[in-house]
Amino acid sequence: PNIFYGTVVLFNFFPKSEYTKLLSLSSDSSLRPKWNGQRSKLIFFVSNCIPFRVKALTELSTVVEVETAGACTIPQARRISLASEFPTVKYHWHNPELFRHYKYCLVMENTNSSGYLTEKLIYALLAGCLPIYWGHPQVYDVIDSRSFLMYKSKETVDTLRYLESNASAYWEYVQHMPIVAHGNETLSSYFSLTQEFGNGALQQKLHERMGFLT
Repeated sequence: PNIFYGTVVLFNFFPKSEYTKLLSLSSDSSLRPKWNGQRSKLIFFVSNCIPFRVKALTELSTVVEVETAGACTIPQARRISLASEFPTVKYHWHNPELFRHYKYCLVMENTNSSGYLTEKLIYALLAGCLPIYWGHPQVYDVIDSRSFLMYKSKETVDTLRYLESNASAYWEYVQHMPIVAHGNETLSSYFSLTQEFGNGALQQKLHERMGFLT
């Protein structure tokens, strides 16, 4: 199922230490990374400029300054140069290195189809920005609802305006919020691609589906 895609991407391209760090947040949410305070802005890094993404970016730009890095941008945004400003960000698995400099990250899936959850939201959570996410509500089975804002047009704009006007509210929102939704149950269901994590339950399930003997 597509919902495994983000996990597989993380496992294949992230250093083992980063993957372990993500999983450790299930038991100690105080380890959650925090925005480094450098850019009090929203970052959007996508090339596929689907109309609903443009609409969301335009709405959010009325509240907070927006910077973009991919081909998808809006006139209100400042287009950054990765080559000169973030030369180490070359591939999508480097996104946390970019995102950690920003207060907010807009991360939107290509579709809100059931079972579709990619790496985008997890990259933002690993970076420490506050993610504004759009996708299928099934995400709540994997990621704790308190760790991000689900994009809901005016409701999200109003929340963002409140957080921008109240610095303590922002830090209270992002401080000590867990990432995974249901602790060890989530780890076993969605992240256990080796025996080191969740006793390899997902690995076993995938092997059975592919007809491998274990």
